[in-house]
Amino acid sequence: LLDIVSPGAKDQLQEYIWYSGRDIDLPQDRSIGDIPTQANAIRHDLANHGVDIHGVHCVPLVEGEFNRLVDSTNNKSVVSLGLALRIVDRLFRSAPDEHIRIAIDRQGGRIHYREALMTALPDYELTILEESAERSAYRIVDGARIREIEFVTRGEQSRFAVALASVFSKYIRELYMHAFNTYWARQVEGVRATAGYYTDARRWLREMAPELDRRLVDRRLLVRSR
Repeated sequence: LLDIVSPGAKDQLQEYIWYSGRDIDLPQDRSIGDIPTQANAIRHDLANHGVDIHGVHCVPLVEGEFNRLVDSTNNKSVVSLGLALRIVDRLFRSAPDEHIRIAIDRQGGRIHYREALMTALPDYELTILEESAERSAYRIVDGARIREIEFVTRGEQSRFAVALASVFSKYIRELYMHAFNTYWARQVEGVRATAGYYTDARRWLREMAPELDRRLVDRRLLVRSR
């Protein structure tokens, strides 16, 4: 799955003993029914609405790499936007059509994206179409090719592409956590699994602190700084 949606992502995992080499049989959920039947129904529904899926791109951000990027930028939101624009650049270069539109969920409370877009995409001519509390939209032109990019609030509710991207991203995150919990369950008897979110992650770190210290686990590979 990583080879398909994020080529090269596995290379980042070598320094993480809880991720590296943790191949997982998919699907994990055995209770979801007949996948081919459900996939066929979705395929027909997409076709009826003139929708094709040409590809899926994802950039998993492991803890240590997140900390390194935050250290270099001193800004968590800049890191998040930079990763999103990395995917935008990949789409610009791979999309065959002359006119494409990209939808992105609003990045925090940011309304103005012109400077960030011009920095990430310096070879394009950029025009601001709208910058409001609900939507920030831009037209980017490269010769005969026109690209429109919009950042929208509540994107998962109003843009199919954003909702689908969220599904893939959350699913991949769950697989990372599955690998993480499986590794530690095999190493430490009785350790309780964690979903990795703030409150429960603090509980896990507290319970595992003696074991992590004994193993000299680098906390910067384990805990995000922000």
